[in-house]
Amino acid sequence: MHRSWVVFLLLLLLNIIQQHPSQGIISLDELFPFGLQAGDTLMPPNDDGSYGPISLPYTFPYFDNIHHQIYQANNGLFSFLGPISTYVPIEFPLANDQRLITAFWSDIDTRGNTGNLTGNHVYHQVYTQSTSNSSNTTLLIFDRIKSYVRLYFPRETVFNPLMVIIGTWYRVGYFNSRTDKLNTFQMVLATDQLRSFVFFLYNDLQWVTNNGAGQYAQAGFNAGDGFNFNMLPHSRTENISLLVNESNVNVPGLFAFRIDTIDIAAGGCGPNKSRAYWPVRGQQIGGTSVYLQGPCFSVNDSRILCRFGDFGTVEGIVLNEYRAVCVSPLAAYASAIQLNVSVDGNETFTTWGTFTYMTTTNDMFTTEEITIHKNGTDEMFVSWNDTIELEWELSATMLAELPSDAFIEIDHVVIQANDEVSTNSDVDINIQSTLILATNIRPQVGRQTTAIALNNTTNGNQRFLPVVGIGVGLFRVAVVVHRAYKVYRMVKTAMKVVKYASQIACNTWSDSQDDPSTWNQNLLPCPNTVRQANVARGQYEPDTLCRQNGIPLVNCWFHTGRSEFNEESAAACFRSVQSNSHGAGGQCCYNDGGQLITRGTGAGTDDRYHSGQSFWRHQLHDVATFLACCKFQSDPEACDNYLERRPPRAGSDTRGEFGGTWGDPHFMTLDGTSYTFNGYGEYTYLV
Repeated sequence: MHRSWVVFLLLLLLNIIQQHPSQGIISLDELFPFGLQAGDTLMPPNDDGSYGPISLPYTFPYFDNIHHQIYQANNGLFSFLGPISTYVPIEFPLANDQRLITAFWSDIDTRGNTGNLTGNHVYHQVYTQSTSNSSNTTLLIFDRIKSYVRLYFPRETVFNPLMVIIGTWYRVGYFNSRTDKLNTFQMVLATDQLRSFVFFLYNDLQWVTNNGAGQYAQAGFNAGDGFNFNMLPHSRTENISLLVNESNVNVPGLFAFRIDTIDIAAGGCGPNKSRAYWPVRGQQIGGTSVYLQGPCFSVNDSRILCRFGDFGTVEGIVLNEYRAVCVSPLAAYASAIQLNVSVDGNETFTTWGTFTYMTTTNDMFTTEEITIHKNGTDEMFVSWNDTIELEWELSATMLAELPSDAFIEIDHVVIQANDEVSTNSDVDINIQSTLILATNIRPQVGRQTTAIALNNTTNGNQRFLPVVGIGVGLFRVAVVVHRAYKVYRMVKTAMKVVKYASQIACNTWSDSQDDPSTWNQNLLPCPNTVRQANVARGQYEPDTLCRQNGIPLVNCWFHTGRSEFNEESAAACFRSVQSNSHGAGGQCCYNDGGQLITRGTGAGTDDRYHSGQSFWRHQLHDVATFLACCKFQSDPEACDNYLERRPPRAGSDTRGEFGGTWGDPHFMTLDGTSYTFNGYGEYTYLV
């Protein structure tokens, strides 16, 4: 008796499988909204008919062409240049402008009666953000599309669709009015007028040809030029019904493609996917979130390591099976380095490409992701006795990817130069200390603030920058994941130098410096007026920290003259575009009257290291030392010592090692001699 029941159940199960051999995992509830209740347009029962043209409120890019209308064919496709009624799917590629997208092209016939079962209907609807019908439904559709694109195409983190087109073939039969087997599938098209995506959703594929007499169905993309096309697996074979159980994004029954260019790009990940990463460049200061995609990542098992050339190896985070992220370390100098990635825990590294560390400029002092307030105002420099307020902003997209155990940590980092024993393009640097100022802050979307009393978070050894080899300080906000304490994202301030008063540090630095004559020879002389400097763009460029109509908080703060010594303050400064043979650079500063300042702290000084070509050396040996000797203490002798080591730049009577011009009449010949030719009278330029 028991055996009889087992046999009966097996036969029953076999019968169910034979009746529904290809029913997939995607249920009807998981399809996008469809039907008359969703406001769709129903195509009348027909055999080989089409609906359209359907005018589109936004343009739809497809195969490098822009389209303003679309047609829906009963036989399982959308076309753009005209209706297509062919019932036998012709093998791609097709010419004669048969530009189409199909999830299941076959001889679909909706004239048959399904009896007491609903179906045998073909629907469509065009959605925009202003679609009046069911605004909540529209919002849900757009949110779902955005999540699909951002998940299955990891580089498209900011895709916001303007238009979504949904075509639904619900329980459709085949020729001739047959309904013993029925298919259900959807095509969902989305675009922002620049990028276009399509999603195929297969609920059930019970038949694959018209009663066994015709060609098997096919799915894919055709440009209509007779050359360019792309077909889904199993097309034109009896196995096309397997699409309900297969996928290119690891969701059985779901396929995702980007289709706006001539190269149809499949979504998802896999062993045959090319390795990709973005962005491909970042700042020397580090902290750039570099996203990785291509191979599938294991959320539970994968250990991602990224090696950024000689600047260090960091551990990354697997965000999901499609994407991982590594945060770039600080770089000693600007350079294009090789990015190598290991996905097996440091066993093997593979080359992903070139990552470029861009030259950091003085904009770091003014361009910041974190603002620091003290007493309600922005501050460029702070003291260890201050209470400060840090403010930053995180996006909803970033937070949506974070696990629930993510938190924010606020650090202060002191960067210091190593001993200069190499002849590299820039000095090697290291993080001298990292001080945690606050931790376990819950990340929120939008602006966040936190107050920190610096004197409560530090000790005597950490409050001062190192005596030898003066360092510079950075505040940064790190988004940390509790899992293995990994950093997902780094938000940085502009560079902040914490005030300290150490005459010892200044004197120690001064005694270690070579005489300027050993390194400032043949620097390009300064134009005598700001007008000349403004037109000498081949030789000089505006200093971001001291420019006409610059940011009031920091503008020209570094070049404020000492009133007790009757020194002029700068209103605008310029830096030399090129360095000399010693890697030094020149700076020129001008007063309110546009005249060159040649003495005191308001003047432009010779920089031992060119700010653009050796950023860290410049900050550590020119900027931080100036702050230590002239700004953070009142001893005028210390500042005078600095000006002896970094003398003010002279005017145009200084010789140089290369030629140049600025303004209308100024020339410097190759022997370093400067000339001024003042033309007499008026001249007519003849073309």
